[in-house]
Amino acid sequence: MQSLIKSLIPHAPQMGLYVAPQIPAGLLMNARSDFAKGISENEILALYDSTVLGSAKDGAVFTATHFVFQNYALSQVHEVRYADIVEVKRKKPILRGPKVEIGVNRGRALFHVSLDFSGKPEAASFIERFLEAAMLQPSSAEEALSFETTPHGTNLSYVRQELSRLVREEYLAENDFERLMQVLLKAE
Repeated sequence: MQSLIKSLIPHAPQMGLYVAPQIPAGLLMNARSDFAKGISENEILALYDSTVLGSAKDGAVFTATHFVFQNYALSQVHEVRYADIVEVKRKKPILRGPKVEIGVNRGRALFHVSLDFSGKPEAASFIERFLEAAMLQPSSAEEALSFETTPHGTNLSYVRQELSRLVREEYLAENDFERLMQVLLKAE
């Protein structure tokens, strides 16, 4: 993800875009203390500062697996895994600046969140392109390297990984996981 960030997000402070290792320590500290709590400084690969005064108390931080953002001081903080993104599109409301709307799949629910670029509209296209590319990336190194498939082309490693995630998140019972895996293995 780091190389994807470096190739699609410019280090452009005038647009509020910062790419590690050139992110100022004060901006990292402000983002982490305000909306990116729980994310270590070393995890942050890029930062979008949406504030007019350049404090980074609103905006987004991007890690190798997900991003966290808050549009305004009192708005909700959103955390989105790249693997959960199903669509990305830029919208231009009539009265405000551009927004990048992100469709997020969480278990059985699809919902949309919007990252607001009213303060720094020129940054929207870079973040949009990055998120579009990030949603298509394998969600783990194991998935990227493993291509165990059935004769019909089903990637068994990916299916096993995603079903295991559903079991961990308690959307799928362990015995149903076992039955699904047996059916897939018989399909070979």
